[in-house]
Amino acid sequence: MDYKKVYSYFKKIFDLNNQLEKNEEGGFEGKNVEIFEELISLREDILDLFGLPYTESNIYILDNVKKDTDIEKAIEKLKAIAIDYLLSSPDSDEKLLTYVKENQLNSYSVLAELKMPIHIYTSFICDVILKKEKTSIQSVLDELCIIKNNEESDLLNDIGIISQNPNEYKTHSKYPNIKKHNLKYFETYMEYLISEKK
Repeated sequence: MDYKKVYSYFKKIFDLNNQLEKNEEGGFEGKNVEIFEELISLREDILDLFGLPYTESNIYILDNVKKDTDIEKAIEKLKAIAIDYLLSSPDSDEKLLTYVKENQLNSYSVLAELKMPIHIYTSFICDVILKKEKTSIQSVLDELCIIKNNEESDLLNDIGIISQNPNEYKTHSKYPNIKKHNLKYFETYMEYLISEKK
């Protein structure tokens, strides 16, 4: 493991968390969105180095590093967690989603366990479609698989851009790219955003 890289990631996470605290009044828009996306990316990079999912407990370890001596402690904790995690037998995707639905769990943990990108759309699928709508687990898995299979494309980025102005999503230049992927819940997501803004 490249410890220099790990240390630099931890320092960047600390700086980004500080920026978010300073910009607290700005809410989740504009510059804060960029900072938050960079923060998520850095967290994922560190956790990937340890072979760990993006769960709340793992994020807590990353975000509670305040000084250099904390970095060493965090690395030791993550190593220990990684050993336990890699030796455990993970649940099937279907079983995991069923458990989440029955227990109304946070989307971040389940998306990490499924090795799915954490994004406003994937969170919507878990937090609204899976938990509140009458839809099958397989239908949700199919949608998440489309997203995972297109992770290298601009699909999620395009959804994020269109989400900023949902009232005009059908006329947006990014819409044809999204439409060609035949996402089942995209229209529902846009309607949801429009209703939230009323």
